[in-house]
Amino acid sequence: MYWILWLLPIALQVLLIIHVIKTGRERYWIFILIFIPIAGTLAYFFVEILPSLLSNPNTARLKTRIGDSVNPGRKITELEQQLDLSDTMENRKRLADGYIQAGSYEQAIAMYESCLVGIYEDDTYVLSSLAEAYYRNQDYPKANTVLEKLKNQGELSRQYNAWFIYVKVLEATGSVEQAEQEYQALESTYPRLEVLFNHGKFLKSRSKDIEARSKFEEVVKIGRQLPKHALKLERKWLTLAQKELAG
Repeated sequence: MYWILWLLPIALQVLLIIHVIKTGRERYWIFILIFIPIAGTLAYFFVEILPSLLSNPNTARLKTRIGDSVNPGRKITELEQQLDLSDTMENRKRLADGYIQAGSYEQAIAMYESCLVGIYEDDTYVLSSLAEAYYRNQDYPKANTVLEKLKNQGELSRQYNAWFIYVKVLEATGSVEQAEQEYQALESTYPRLEVLFNHGKFLKSRSKDIEARSKFEEVVKIGRQLPKHALKLERKWLTLAQKELAG
């Protein structure tokens, strides 16, 4: 055990020297790390490594995610300040999107509705997002009104999110036959794991256990064939389908 504690500083010393050489740092760091290892290691970390980490885009994104999770209202505050400084349609959309992500659906609804003026009266993105806000706020009649407007414009089938919300609204309001038809049409156009899994849950709720199981098996089959980058986005549905099959 003690020999491990003795070797650790030496191993760290060697790794940092390799880092100096590979990254093209000034060679005097090698002598500092060799002749004053403890102080040299700390100095090298704070002077060379830490600033590089903080300037790295991936690190910056990680810091943002951590900050948002610790203080979820921070992002909303920033978006509200941006809108105060510049009341543009884009800033209104960003703030409304932020409200949805924060679960503040009534505020999102009010902001999206404020966007539906002038040339933006029939903006498909705003209408789609407004429908989602109504749906998540469980105001299904208003969500359906907006979605029917998109459908009449011929835009519903062109937007995955709006079409998916439309099916969920039909499901929530008990329009089961129409929901089944829309699930099938949605699947044929956007065969995503989210759609397949939700279709399976819908079938299960109607006691169609064999058909439901078939959907869950399809989710697992497709999910296991996805490349890693695609699986990151779909892993939730693969895991849920596996649980359904195990249960």
